[in-house]
Amino acid sequence: MSIDAHEVAPKLYVGSVPMSSLRWHFDTVVLCAEENQDIDTDIETIRAPLDDGRVTPQLRRTALWAARKVVKHLKAGKRVLVTCTAGINRSSLVAALALMQLGTPAGLAISTIRQRRRPPGGFTPLSNYHFEAWLRTLGEKVQG
Repeated sequence: MSIDAHEVAPKLYVGSVPMSSLRWHFDTVVLCAEENQDIDTDIETIRAPLDDGRVTPQLRRTALWAARKVVKHLKAGKRVLVTCTAGINRSSLVAALALMQLGTPAGLAISTIRQRRRPPGGFTPLSNYHFEAWLRTLGEKVQG
């Protein structure tokens, strides 16, 4: 595969902005970076622009909506790539939310993505404190 992406769950991949044709590798791509919404892909594309900062009401709505779309596509047996510029925070947030919607506890979703997603440069996925805290809060609400 000529793109920077890793499988974090069956048929669910997290990666950076794709620079090559995706149709041979994936059925759907989810674009999570605000700055990369205009790339031309040759497969089904879900645009979910997110800011890589604090968790705002708009970010919550967009991220949860995108995660629901990811779950729908995974349940249909499709291979899904969730991307942002570097494939570290925004894409990992949406992938973690999708895993949680599929029944994975928040802590396990976070650790799974951190173990399986290995971006170049040694960066840690979900290193955005605000994203991790929101995921853990959502997980507590589900369990509580």
